[in-house]
Amino acid sequence: MSILKKLSLALVALVMLAAVATPAFAATTARVYAKSVVEDKTVTLVGTSLLANTRYNVYLSKFVKYPASAKLVGFAVTDAKGAFTKIFKIPGKLVDVVKIGINLTSSKGDATSNWFINATGSGNTGGEGSGNISFTITSIKKNNYVIIKTKDLPVNVTFDVRIGKAGTQGINGTKVGEITGDSDGSVKATFDIPDALTGKKQLDIRIENKSLKMSYYVTFDNK
Repeated sequence: MSILKKLSLALVALVMLAAVATPAFAATTARVYAKSVVEDKTVTLVGTSLLANTRYNVYLSKFVKYPASAKLVGFAVTDAKGAFTKIFKIPGKLVDVVKIGINLTSSKGDATSNWFINATGSGNTGGEGSGNISFTITSIKKNNYVIIKTKDLPVNVTFDVRIGKAGTQGINGTKVGEITGDSDGSVKATFDIPDALTGKKQLDIRIENKSLKMSYYVTFDNK
């Protein structure tokens, strides 16, 4: 076998190994997130993969309003692994603000950010790196009702449920009810198909919270 052919085979083998060793998708993990929230009172922040043994200033603000509306709420010092867990008081200027931004900065030039929903709960508090809201259709009765089951809804946050013609994504569809996330983000609920949409072969059902800019829709067969 020629040297050139051997090199070609070796290169193919290396490419195949690289394809096996490298995942096709790597999820991004936020370096700071809200572990739990007591609405309008406190937020427990967790920092990971930060600079080790470093002090970070912690700012809270209206979402995407940093630094204009930012309030310094304290500081956190990371351990040898670049991690911390600490409770911070939500400032009065952010009381009743639904979506709050988090910004960490250090004198060493490192910074990171995220956000959380200002509603009492643990786990499903919103923010980058958290589960994405979704739902599935569990049952349908033609022209009568549809049953959905949600996943990763933020705790104690209410979503409008709308049904519209297929292809509309349910945007501006008929409001058929509301759902509110429980402790594990899972809700099962039944919604009537609007009279004006009976007879349609396919429909879109949408859950949305406009103030949080969070939404999800599913197209289903009305049969």
